[in-house]
Amino acid sequence: MILSREDDLFERGLILTDDIAIDPILDFNLYRNAIVNIVKTSHPKFTIGIFGEWGAGKTTLINSVDNALQTDKSLIRVRLEAWRYKWEQFPIASLLKSIAYALPAEKQFEDLKKKLETSAINFLKNTADILTSIISKYASEEYEISQEMFDTFKKELNSKIQLIAELDRDTVYFDGFEEIKREIKNLRLENPAFRIIVYLDDLDKCSPKKAFELLEIIRVFQDVEGFIYIIGISHDILIKLGNIESNEKSNEGEHYVKNLIQVPIALPKWSNQDTVKLVRDFIKKGMIHDKFKDVVDKNIELISVAIDNNPREIKRFLNNFIVAHEIFSGKKSFEKKELIFSGKKSFDAKELLVIQAIHLRWKKFYNILVKSDQSFFKGLDKYLKMDNETRFKSLDLYEGKKDDDDMKIWRILRDFKTDSDLWNFLVKNSETIRNIRDWSLYRLAIEVVVEPTALHRKTINYEAVRLLQSGKINEFNDKRAIEFKILSMRDADLRDADLRDADLRDADLRDADLRDADLRDADLRDADLMGANLSRSDLDGADLMGANLSGADLMGANLSGARLVGTNLSRVDLADARLWGANLVSTRLWGANLRDAHLVGAKLLGANLGGARLEGANLGGARLAGVDLGGADLKHTELTNSIIINPNYESLSIDSSTEFNNATIDDPQFIDYITQYTRNVPQKIKDKKKLRRELAKKGVSEEIIEDLLTISKLPEE
Repeated sequence: MILSREDDLFERGLILTDDIAIDPILDFNLYRNAIVNIVKTSHPKFTIGIFGEWGAGKTTLINSVDNALQTDKSLIRVRLEAWRYKWEQFPIASLLKSIAYALPAEKQFEDLKKKLETSAINFLKNTADILTSIISKYASEEYEISQEMFDTFKKELNSKIQLIAELDRDTVYFDGFEEIKREIKNLRLENPAFRIIVYLDDLDKCSPKKAFELLEIIRVFQDVEGFIYIIGISHDILIKLGNIESNEKSNEGEHYVKNLIQVPIALPKWSNQDTVKLVRDFIKKGMIHDKFKDVVDKNIELISVAIDNNPREIKRFLNNFIVAHEIFSGKKSFEKKELIFSGKKSFDAKELLVIQAIHLRWKKFYNILVKSDQSFFKGLDKYLKMDNETRFKSLDLYEGKKDDDDMKIWRILRDFKTDSDLWNFLVKNSETIRNIRDWSLYRLAIEVVVEPTALHRKTINYEAVRLLQSGKINEFNDKRAIEFKILSMRDADLRDADLRDADLRDADLRDADLRDADLRDADLRDADLMGANLSRSDLDGADLMGANLSGADLMGANLSGARLVGTNLSRVDLADARLWGANLVSTRLWGANLRDAHLVGAKLLGANLGGARLEGANLGGARLAGVDLGGADLKHTELTNSIIINPNYESLSIDSSTEFNNATIDDPQFIDYITQYTRNVPQKIKDKKKLRRELAKKGVSEEIIEDLLTISKLPEE
């Protein structure tokens, strides 16, 4: 059924909102009770840190603790939600005011309330007055500020800071601070149970600098008796703090937090069984709509396998499923297609769940499925019917007929032979997969709820980053098989890192900084390096087959000997890159900058160089068979001794500076085209017999000659 109104989903209760659970599961009640007991019975002069990754339940636990404490009148509870202070210039003043507003309107609290408000007001007032008085003087100058004026500015600012110390004794940093301590002490003498609880959460929604400022507030009051802080913090924040505290990549952030937090509490990691328990809890409490509770209940194990184990991701997965089903369940297929395995016709909820799970957990395999035809699914079904041992042996060594459809399917599936989780999932859901009629319809349903990249980043694996930064490649490779199966290192700083022989298959390295990194013989197959900075990196012998390097910077990089078959190098900056003898078969180089690149002896069979900038590139001896040169810029390009077979040269840019000395070109029309612009053009070749002789003279092996003759459009004789 297609929705008729924008808010229909919410009115009908279909969507699981991100409200904080008051009665959380996973033994959160035990954590809550322990924290509540610590807060009430301990000397109030400490900080509790609740550690957990995004979505693990930090806010849920903090909210649960606050709910348990709200009836105790001796406690003043103050909530600092970090994201609300991201634009605050002086968050300490906001904290003082928040505590003042939280105090009951009773006589015993009047003096403390007054001191807090006065300190906050004076702090803001004097800061603004002093800076305004200095800046306004220089802002009125008609000319640019000189170095002499800048030095005078610094001196005057220092003198004004001294003036604060002399004249304003009521701000929080001077006597005002002592007055606040004195008032809290008096209140505790009357009532020892009195204490101020300050919650600080959502630090990951702030910039690193603002998160640091908010934590520094705690340090101001850390020695004040009567204050207890409860902070939610993730490993992401530790890394950010480390970057602020030290320009070096170290564990400075961890040291900083250890000094700040006296009671660390780490939330447990969610397992598949915890996920199952949570979904069943959703069903039990009526949080999942009657329309979907049966299909969700029957497929809980399927859901638990697919998603990251934290409650927020579970809700996202279920909401995506619900939205996609609501939109497309009433939609008919766009085409009448023959069934792949059976006669199932309707848009099925179980089928949607299976495809959504594959898309989320095994996106590369999902992309293969949605683009495949009937023959692929029949071939896949053959492997699904095998036991694990037989399947592994069959995918390890092909024993069928050469060059038939079965071999093509084998080549695709062998890349997944070691992924036991994927095969177990496919086998368990093989009947559902066989019944799927229209993959194009489900693809539309999946893509309608795919989140923008900026909101859909996988959790960064900081442990993996640290191992690579420290050059512990053997330890890193050992963990790839079990702990680092899904590897996200987006934006990672790996400058100058020694990554030789690192197993980086399928790694998310988008926008990573890999300048001057040593990646010799690294395994980067199917890695996502879009936008990464690989300038001056050494990739000699690296396997980049199927990698995405779109928009990457490889200026001055060494790619000689690298395996780049099928790699996406669209719009990559390869200026001055060394690609001697590189295997660029079927590589996408559309729009790439290859200015002054060295491609001597490179293999470019079927490569797409459309729109590429090759000005000044050295393609001497390169093999450009079946290459798309449409729109490419070959001015000042060296193509001496190159082999050019059956090229597409529509809108190709060349001039007299383009060198084709001793080149072997099979296309007579291409020779006519280049003759208009440059000299030293090779003679035309009449047929494949003569082409064979020319290739043999260049020392091309018989096997490669046969491949090149197959691509050539020349007549046999």
